[in-house]
Amino acid sequence: MIANAARPLSTAAWWEGLDEEVLEVLAEYGPMAPVEIGRRLGMSEDAVASILSMLASEGRVRIRLVEARRES
Repeated sequence: MIANAARPLSTAAWWEGLDEEVLEVLAEYGPMAPVEIGRRLGMSEDAVASILSMLASEGRVRIRLVEARRES
């Protein structure tokens, strides 16, 4: 969601736009890792994880799988 110069977006509208983009990717492609959502939207994995955390706290998505990091 991009604001035009005549009518800039409020912060709340900007966040809602990001939320909707993440939800649209999930609706279209199904469950996927935050890194893959980030690739599709041009966002970092950390940014997507933050958005997913907020969406989960609102009950808009469900996080079902967590994997322990493997030591190298």
